[in-house]
Amino acid sequence: MENKSRKFSLQVIMYLSFFAMVAVNALANILPFNGMNTGEISNLYNVLFTPAGYVFSIWGVIYIAVFIWLVNLSLNKEPIRKISASLFILSCLLNGSWIFFWHYQFVGTSVFVITALFITLLLLYLYERGQKGLVWPFSIYLGWVTVATLANISYYLVAEQQISMSSQAVSASLFLLLGLVIGALMLWIYQDRIFNLVFIWAYLGIFFRDYDSSRLVSLIALFSGIGLILLIGISFLKRGKNLSKIK
Repeated sequence: MENKSRKFSLQVIMYLSFFAMVAVNALANILPFNGMNTGEISNLYNVLFTPAGYVFSIWGVIYIAVFIWLVNLSLNKEPIRKISASLFILSCLLNGSWIFFWHYQFVGTSVFVITALFITLLLLYLYERGQKGLVWPFSIYLGWVTVATLANISYYLVAEQQISMSSQAVSASLFLLLGLVIGALMLWIYQDRIFNLVFIWAYLGIFFRDYDSSRLVSLIALFSGIGLILLIGISFLKRGKNLSKIK
């Protein structure tokens, strides 16, 4: 009885945290906070490591995926693990906090908060994998927050450090290549194709957005995206060969 009561209490807190996070993100654009929506703040500066506006629709997919994870957790007869619950609640708090810092242009603080969110989601992702939990929702979420962290750092370099366009092209190119390496590692270590699909989605958005601003960054984004597609294809081929050997 005590376990059921504890599980119910954790469920309530987790659902409240989730819906509070979604509400804050929605209100930030409906009201909006500080007189600008989230996209308008992104467009205050010409930051090359920023995807086209349509790419941010992935947040809808993330919210649905995370909600599915919550429902699955509720339906599972096993007790809710404290580590999963704590990390998830913290991620919701950090996500909502980031919105405030972003909208009110505390750019340096927003970098710190989104980095903390990235670390929290990475720990939750690794823990869920270790516990054989439902991982794919966090493949999407972690993939996007990884991109968003790099984008936030790029925004900081432009808005606060006022780096030149040529320096920005170099930093954006390096971040794109870093993302390619991260994607390759996620495939190699965890065979996580969903994580890489998020990067491909973001990189195509950067390609289209930057085509006129910086041909160099645009093409690196395109070829990095193609590289990730090829790596996913190779991972499927290897998987097929391994299955045929087993048979």
